[in-house]
Amino acid sequence: MRIWDPDGESLERKELEHLQLERFQSTINRAYKNVSFYRGIFDKREIHPTRIQSLKDLTVLPFTVDEDLTENYPFGIFAVPLRDVVRIHTSMGNASVPVVVGYTRNDVKNWNELGCRALAAAGVTEEDIVQSCLDHGLADLGQQFQGAVERLGAAYISTSSVNAYKRAMVLQDYRVTVLISSPSYALHLGSIIQEMGIDPNTLSLKKALLIGEPLIEQVRARIEETLYIRASGLYSIHDVIPSIVAFECKQREGLHICEDHFIPEVVDPKTGEPVPPGELGELILTTVMTQAFPLIRYRTKNLTRLMPEACSCGRTLVRMAPLAGRTDQAAVVRGTLVNPDKIEMFLREVKMVRPNFLVFLDRERHLDVMEIWVEVRADMFSDEMKEMVMMIRRIQREIEETLLLPARIRLVEADTIREHLRNGNRIIDRRQDIL
Repeated sequence: MRIWDPDGESLERKELEHLQLERFQSTINRAYKNVSFYRGIFDKREIHPTRIQSLKDLTVLPFTVDEDLTENYPFGIFAVPLRDVVRIHTSMGNASVPVVVGYTRNDVKNWNELGCRALAAAGVTEEDIVQSCLDHGLADLGQQFQGAVERLGAAYISTSSVNAYKRAMVLQDYRVTVLISSPSYALHLGSIIQEMGIDPNTLSLKKALLIGEPLIEQVRARIEETLYIRASGLYSIHDVIPSIVAFECKQREGLHICEDHFIPEVVDPKTGEPVPPGELGELILTTVMTQAFPLIRYRTKNLTRLMPEACSCGRTLVRMAPLAGRTDQAAVVRGTLVNPDKIEMFLREVKMVRPNFLVFLDRERHLDVMEIWVEVRADMFSDEMKEMVMMIRRIQREIEETLLLPARIRLVEADTIREHLRNGNRIIDRRQDIL
């Protein structure tokens, strides 16, 4: 299996660290000069870019958190003039305003190169036909994959706007060899293929690249058994960094982080202090190649551990273990991050004061299903069924139009939710129980 970019993927550690430092010094100088947010927090701590003389000095810098991104809406984190931005990506983040990410032409080129790395590591070549089944929450990653597939010389088919049966038809009729989707959707597509009476052995499909959700080994095994393929995992923070951050090689023993583009750290989520190599903690990422939207010590809220041991594939990029959870109560639903604060915001939009609610996550035919229980006080209940139906529809509309996710709403009596609360967590994820 070839390495797409030997100069980036197989550098000696000292060379790589020198490259990281050089690129990070350039990034922090540009952020300090052009981004008032970063200049302000650095000046407050009396930190000047010239103080950064080694990668160890990274730890003196403050973290960047989601609230920083939303408070600087829309373009406050941009380090280049808008005239240099050729693409803008927005997502709801965890607040009432979107996170807005910009790309320069060079950013787009770099993101496509990282996509090529991931494709090549999975064994994709110019001979392949690649079908993307990424839904709305992962739409910008689909755009990146299109550029990467075309850069690699393979053929790309986007099926983001059609239903599962048409996707299965395309898979069969177009002789697709590579599938890009979330793990749960790959399982769903497998069930649709069986329902349509298609024998997976007759398909040309050989590989799947899975993104948008944690890929656990039990799920990988079921996908490979159902579709008769080899499945590889990818990692991205698509609502903030719509790019491939890490990818699996043929060994599939952790995901290689693209360290020439991102400096990874793992810290204790409570103290923010670095943890020893190999221990579980929160992943922190610093971009070192991004021109338009630099992120310095961004807290991903994803729990993982770094695997510094050498990999037999020949890549020297450090590996990260599969995600082991999050530091907050949020959950990924069909590629979209759902946070209790978001749900509360939607309920307040329909004039509910101090709403009490629970979010249940299940799977039906391997697809995520979200049901939201909302307590309604006795004085809010109406004898008119029409008014209750209108309330449910208003809540559904707020959620579906903003998150682009289907939601079932169930109005329940006061004190119904108390018995279901688990450690104060308003999202009860039952999906793993039915895999």
